[in-house]
Amino acid sequence: MFGRFEAEAPNTRWITDVLVGPFVPYPRIDMSVRARLFLIVDDHSRLLVHGRFHPVENTRAGQDVLRQAILRCGLPEVFYADYADLRVMPTSGPDALRGGVDELRLSA
Repeated sequence: MFGRFEAEAPNTRWITDVLVGPFVPYPRIDMSVRARLFLIVDDHSRLLVHGRFHPVENTRAGQDVLRQAILRCGLPEVFYADYADLRVMPTSGPDALRGGVDELRLSA
């Protein structure tokens, strides 16, 4: 049986993900692109540390959201991000990431 899991205190662990949003502009036309919502959530308080829509899902957009979150709330002890896009991070073969979730320790 799975139980509820959460960090022990605020800013102990942040979790990030990217959600695919609507086409912009809407209604959809030839020039429309899907908006990508980058979110960072504190695992203890469930506070939305920072979030922003970007037109593309890339490292630069993720860095921008992380930078703003750190300026707003300080450094977390642990920052979790997954690699869900198989075109960006393969899950099988010689280049696969074995853990599924990578842990990044941040220091001042």
